[in-house]
Parts: sequence; C-alpha cells; structure tokens
Amino acid sequence: MPLTNCTWVWGCSFRNWGMMQGPLKIEAREWDGEFHCFNVLDDPLELTNLGEQACAPLPDLGRALFHEMPNVTPPGRKPVDWGG
Repeated sequence: MPLTNCTWVWGCSFRNWGMMQGPLKIEAREWDGEFHCFNVLDDPLELTNLGEQACAPLPDLGRALFHEMPNVTPPGRKPVDWGG
C-alpha cells in the first residue's frame, strides 16, 4: 500500500512517502536519502529502523512507484538546506 502526504489536489509542507505490506512499513522524508524500515507490530512507535534490506522488496517497489526519493528537489522548487 503506497503512503504519502503529497497529492496533486493538496500540496505538502515537506515531501514524505513510503509503503506498507503486512506489518512492514517503509518511509522517507524530504531530508532522507533512504527509506526507514519498521515492523509496526513489534515496534508500534517506530523507534528502531531495521534498515532497507529488512523490508525488501518494499524499498524497490517504492522507488519504482514514486520514481525518486523525497530528498530530490522537484523542478521549479527552491532547494531546502536541511543541514545534513
């Protein structure tokens, strides 16, 4: 299941997206260069990032669906310095 706060109807303050399958969830925010992986049954507060490999194949599916990570500035939008 794709997840995002960005649509073409409602803009988003900062881009974030991810995917879920069963108890596994990946998410990345505008300042992230990779997805964070969580098992929401074992870690409902999402405190422990398991790393992308633990959520395979979700990271590959997310990149295929969203085409780029949210830290890539879209054309016409001013880049944001997140201090990272």
